[in-house]
Amino acid sequence: LQAEMHTTWIQVYGIENDEPFVKYMASLYWAEQTITTVGYGDFRCNVYSEYIISILWMLVGATFYSFLVSNISSLVASMD
Repeated sequence: LQAEMHTTWIQVYGIENDEPFVKYMASLYWAEQTITTVGYGDFRCNVYSEYIISILWMLVGATFYSFLVSNISSLVASMD
């Protein structure tokens, strides 16, 4: 139990010996999931190209959602 308390996310995912780009992609993926409220990764990416595609689609989704909300808000504000 004591050893589990000192286990980092890098060790859990087994990337402690990987290059910095791999660690960066994993942390960026987590950050995008958190910011876009998609979730905390019920389905984890297995290939780093999947990380890149997932990050891009989360950004597209967040942009679309923001655009939609702003247009609806503008429409409601312009109504008399």
